[in-house]
Amino acid sequence: MSLIKGILILTLLLLPLVAEADNKATIIGKKSVTVVGSAVTLGDIADISNVNNDALSKIEIASAPAPGEEISLEASQVLQALKENGINLSDIGYALPKNLKVARAARLISLAEVREAIENNISESGRNLTISEIEYREPVKVAPGFATITAKLNSRSKARMVFDITVQVDSEEPKSFDVSAQVSEWADVPVASRPLRRGEIIEKGDLQMARLNLEALAEDITITEDDLVGKELK
Repeated sequence: MSLIKGILILTLLLLPLVAEADNKATIIGKKSVTVVGSAVTLGDIADISNVNNDALSKIEIASAPAPGEEISLEASQVLQALKENGINLSDIGYALPKNLKVARAARLISLAEVREAIENNISESGRNLTISEIEYREPVKVAPGFATITAKLNSRSKARMVFDITVQVDSEEPKSFDVSAQVSEWADVPVASRPLRRGEIIEKGDLQMARLNLEALAEDITITEDDLVGKELK
């Protein structure tokens, strides 16, 4: 039984491990790992011993998956990467699983971060807007680290605005997505300061400014006094 068990274990390895007594660099592969950066290195996926420098551990084996995603690496890919980096396989000892799972660490961009980016955009525009709701139900995954998040207005209807959101984390490729926001815009609008009759010519004294929610007004509302003064009331 022990002989059969030993054979089964060896089938998981591409080649047998060279004895450490030979003082060769020894690479013991892991079955599953989680990486943070955009590249998968030998040091990420294996324990390395009998070597006095970290050059071996820095060898890039493959590109990492997108944050929050997972890929599978075969032992043959690892060995090919070593050979491409000038490593003579007969000079090292190694034991590698046939397949290695590599996951990429990630964090979620929160609704609060998205809201802050949108509010900053609104503040810079000078518009007096109030956000009542943001449609952001599936949080976006990005690499861990400090994120710079910006919002840019894409389109707008009367009470809804669509923003392009861009997230930049360190040297990672920026990630972009859009969100829709329900908004209310307030503005000082000229209204009659006294009852006015048909046929009267509107004068400046006939008007006063009132702060109103534009969402509740007609699409063709006039919001400046100059557009009304001198006009005949119909």
